[in-house]
Amino acid sequence: ATGQELFKGATKEDAERFINDSGQDGTVVFDGNVPIDTDIPGNVMPPPPPGLRVNEPFDFPPNTKIGTVIDWLQSTRLGAVITPFKDWAAATDNHLGTRILTEVFFKTQEPAGRSLAGALPWLRTLQERVEKVLVDAKLPKSEREMVTHYIETRSAEDLRGSHLKGKGPLKSRSMTEDELASADLLLELDVDTFRLYEYIKARNTLLAAEARILKTNVENLDPVIKKAIVDEIIADKDMTPNEMAGVELFDHIRAQDLNDLSLYVVSRLVEAERGGALSQADFAAKNKMTAAQIKAANEVVKLQDEIAALPEVPIDDAQLVRGYMAHYAQHQTASPEGSILNQGGVSRDMSFVNAMIRSGETNVYEMDPVAVTARYIRNAFNSIEFNDAWNSAKRYVDTELGGQFGRDGSVASWIAKSYLSDLRGIPAATTKYTQSGVEIFFKKMGWKIDLNVRRDVVNTYLAMTNAAFMGARPGLAARDLMQLTVFHYSRFGGVGGKRTMRALTLATKLGQEGTKQLRDAGELPTIGVIEFETAAQMEASAIGKTMKGLPAMTRKVAEVGLTLSGQRNAYEFGYKGVMLEARETALREINNLVDGKITKERAYKRIGLDTYNLQTKKAFDAFVTGGEYERAANFLGQQTAREIMGVYGRANHPWGWGSNTGRLVSHYGTWSSNALAFTLAGASRGTKAQRLAFMTRFALTQAALKISGEAVGLNVHSWLVLPGLFFTGGPAVQTADLIITALTGYGRDKDAAKKRLMQLLPASNDPRSMFIPGSYVVGDWLKAIENADNPIEFFGRGFSIPLMKGRSWLDDF
Repeated sequence: ATGQELFKGATKEDAERFINDSGQDGTVVFDGNVPIDTDIPGNVMPPPPPGLRVNEPFDFPPNTKIGTVIDWLQSTRLGAVITPFKDWAAATDNHLGTRILTEVFFKTQEPAGRSLAGALPWLRTLQERVEKVLVDAKLPKSEREMVTHYIETRSAEDLRGSHLKGKGPLKSRSMTEDELASADLLLELDVDTFRLYEYIKARNTLLAAEARILKTNVENLDPVIKKAIVDEIIADKDMTPNEMAGVELFDHIRAQDLNDLSLYVVSRLVEAERGGALSQADFAAKNKMTAAQIKAANEVVKLQDEIAALPEVPIDDAQLVRGYMAHYAQHQTASPEGSILNQGGVSRDMSFVNAMIRSGETNVYEMDPVAVTARYIRNAFNSIEFNDAWNSAKRYVDTELGGQFGRDGSVASWIAKSYLSDLRGIPAATTKYTQSGVEIFFKKMGWKIDLNVRRDVVNTYLAMTNAAFMGARPGLAARDLMQLTVFHYSRFGGVGGKRTMRALTLATKLGQEGTKQLRDAGELPTIGVIEFETAAQMEASAIGKTMKGLPAMTRKVAEVGLTLSGQRNAYEFGYKGVMLEARETALREINNLVDGKITKERAYKRIGLDTYNLQTKKAFDAFVTGGEYERAANFLGQQTAREIMGVYGRANHPWGWGSNTGRLVSHYGTWSSNALAFTLAGASRGTKAQRLAFMTRFALTQAALKISGEAVGLNVHSWLVLPGLFFTGGPAVQTADLIITALTGYGRDKDAAKKRLMQLLPASNDPRSMFIPGSYVVGDWLKAIENADNPIEFFGRGFSIPLMKGRSWLDDF
């Protein structure tokens, strides 16, 4: 046996024909007990010629010298600030020998996309069925929060009732006899359950601390020491005999499985009895709840139950999830498990809430029903796949990256953790600090203002400038498609740009339905009015955070402007074309390899694998070696699209750009950082001949574009790649620089700065302003009308392409 696959056929007849033609002696039984005679006796096959087999790993050449230099520069702290995370990760892996690209980036990107794609339809349903009801009713915050309190409230009588009649603390079962008896005993003892919780937490903490000091465990502590600690706590907290009897009962319950005798269920009933908790009907009557509030509450419960019923979502009882979160908020323990005193037992619902709270993205004190349900939905879909991927990546960062690579590894760990936080949507510490400071200031001033710094200030500014610069300017979409062809052709070449033309053809053929399928599967990212978040991320994060006034209006105007400009369609068109072409090419050459028509070396050359970083090549080869051909092709398709088109959102920005300050400073810099990484990669990967070919093709496309623009009188400077590689800051940075120069500068610089500052405001002869959405498209058409005598310049300016100063070549004819 050679270990090489000799034949692949679709039918039994194909297999019979192969065996008959192969020279196999003897007979073969395909089914039953009827042997099939072979025509020609003899050996199976001669040994295959020497060479690489499909299931043997490929030996890739080491990094080039220029590639080593670029990797070192990109892996530094400064490099991380200007390099997209995926490229920084690849460079750091090459430089330090880490596995950040494979263990962190590759593992989390697609699960994040699939999670968001799954959650978004449900978030839209939430918006339609709940948020719209509350917004139309014009309810203030306190009355919206009343909906959540109404959902959570249960009287003691309700809790004792049958779950079959919609009562009880759980949907899945009624309270057991042991739970009811335990609650009645605690009520008879007349003890405060909160004091029991506090005592047990203090006792367990002090006993564990003493055991650590003595280098033993709590069970093996000297009974004399245990008694001394317990007596001290009893005296300190002034515990009564009845309370100690309650502690004894709590300890007994904690030793049971929470599915049989739940401390949460027992304590909730006791607290309801002692606190005089109201039924939902009594609560609604007492608080004069409106029909809109009741309708919203019913829809929230229905929606949460529908999501819990999905087979892939790890929730068995949505009512337990709601109740347990409220219980945790009441008891304010350091950990979710601590709120039930770490009672044992396996519960998917408890695990779901614990994971949700520990991640830091769920605020159990939030009472707005839409915000609460939006988090519930996002976490439900995160729990299907993304949480495991994210936790796996974080384990690698915590256990290997920070501990095995010295100081450089610690810095890399810091940057990787920043990526993971941004990907999960956890605000940076500086963002939290700024928000907290604003809230404290408003509170001290006595102002009742609900202002989210990121959503209402930073994002509104970014959306406003985008709506001004890019809104309804279709020439920008044409520019993006041109840059796509430049990047793709420069990288893969081919006679007549064969692969590039094929990418454009596949994108066209896919159609709207195919595009929707890719989008719904999370395989097709898109762009939004804020470049740090995709349109889907923006939409998902906005639901449950109802915006009004200027932020809401600006968002709507910016979305309309982006749609009319065609940039979103252009980006998706390019991404799916590049992805599908790379996938098709990889599958075709893998099939040729498996069929024995070409060697692995030849197959990889045809695929263009030399143009990828070493980690991508190894990951692709591992899939091929393992026989996962479809997965290999899909993986390479995604990675090719990411490298050529870039990814906006999903934390693909350089380090630090996700904070409020980073967003303002780096606005419009995402494309530049991707383009720079792409250009450096093309100039450093492959053989000298391949690198020279890349740079030659790149230079030719730029020269052709420049000459064409000059010929017809259009200034295509912004269409060229090279000027965009050197990003110096977004509009906020440039405006700040102008203000400083206008105030402190000298001579011509000061005058020029003042003149440019005045141009920020609209004028009668130039309506453009970065603060007025759509103003730049109006300016384009005014300039176009001024040049109506030249058709090319008229349509060029109308499509947002500036005109050249002076005469063009066309003017001479």
